[in-house]
Amino acid sequence: MTAGEMQSHAPEVTPLTERPEPRRRFALPSPDGLSVRLLVLTVVFTLSVVGLIIVPSAASFQERWLMDRLQAAELASVGVEALPYSAVEDTTAEQLLSIGGVQSVVVGEQGVRRLLLQAPNLPRAPELIDLRQRNVGARLLDPWKTLFGHPDRSLRVQAAPRYRSGDLIEILAPAQPLKKELATFLRNNLAVALIIGEF
Repeated sequence: MTAGEMQSHAPEVTPLTERPEPRRRFALPSPDGLSVRLLVLTVVFTLSVVGLIIVPSAASFQERWLMDRLQAAELASVGVEALPYSAVEDTTAEQLLSIGGVQSVVVGEQGVRRLLLQAPNLPRAPELIDLRQRNVGARLLDPWKTLFGHPDRSLRVQAAPRYRSGDLIEILAPAQPLKKELATFLRNNLAVALIIGEF
């Protein structure tokens, strides 16, 4: 066999072509165990602050807000009743009794209720909060009912009088002003709790 025949029968060798490398998928770096533990501890601490500090603080804030208006209405009622009837005009008495946005004032003594400031017509029945007898659950729940309650919600608040004789002092007040102040109070406290949790 000649050299030419051998060359013609030789298998053709095709050059190897480089295969394109597969595209690498973008993968997020997996967090290490220490980072996860720190994140869990931060979340647990924040929730603990919310449960142990913010919830009771919200209840105390709402109770103080209501008591301030009760006492202001009670003092105004003492002042109105101490003056001769002819010395106080009806509009002046209403202005004194409606301090703090109070819409109605009632005093009770020996089972007899006496209306000092007439309540307006309300779109919804007011919700009763009796500060003389309250369990812990209702006290902690009331602020959240205020935050997420209806915009037309009103509060009928009763307490024992401090500056006058009688069995009770009762006021009627819209819940919307309390809702705004309570929301601001909670935002500030939550911001402080988050800052503390970061450290």
